Amino acid sequence: MKKIISVSRRTDIPAFYGNWFLKRIQQGFVGYLNPFSNDKYKVNLRKDDVECFVFWSKNFIPFLDKIKIIDNLGFRFYFNYTINGYPNIFERNTEKTEKTIENLKLLSDLYSKIHINWRYDPIIISDITDYSFHLKNFEKIAKQVKNSTGRCIISFIDLYKKVKRNIQKIEIENNIIIKDPEIELKVKLANDLADIALSYGIKIYSCCGDYLVGPKIKKAHCVDWELIRGLFYNKRVRLHRKH
Repeated sequence: MKKIISVSRRTDIPAFYGNWFLKRIQQGFVGYLNPFSNDKYKVNLRKDDVECFVFWSKNFIPFLDKIKIIDNLGFRFYFNYTINGYPNIFERNTEKTEKTIENLKLLSDLYSKIHINWRYDPIIISDITDYSFHLKNFEKIAKQVKNSTGRCIISFIDLYKKVKRNIQKIEIENNIIIKDPEIELKVKLANDLADIALSYGIKIYSCCGDYLVGPKIKKAHCVDWELIRGLFYNKRVRLHRKH
């Protein structure tokens, strides 16, 4: 049974490990370690075993030549492209926003706008990225990518234990306060962003936040069967695959 391969939410493989991933495809398999149980797993990467790849990254620029090779090998794929446009203190070692926007546009031109999910996440509320910042920042990006994607996936930062430690370090080093606002404010901001997105022909989807789902915001899926079917199959085809 074919599998969908997520590449990858644990680390940014397209931005930093593209050569390694291409070698794994050429070898036909990849191994990984479960970080909780330490169990080892092997995943086949042969074309006949892969339904499609879901590529995640904040920067596909270094991966562009690898994508072309993977495409020529006959693999299917789509992209989750995170572009937040944040100050550097939140996104160190990332490419400039203008360059990643141009890269997103190029990917859309090479494949299609349906292949592109723009991710504006996580949404961080702080002294320097407040409500007003997000309205202006989001619209600035949406205006530029409006012809290159029709979907935007959002989420708010989840301040669990590990994230809190990192947040506290950023707060101390930069003398700022990062907030965890009430749900009502998150819902209001999300719906305001949805209004902006819709004005540019982009639909908003919520990741890991069902409380945001409503008339303007749909539920997102990390692996979207309907998107895969729309990209690669006749709409009448029923897919039965594992991922």
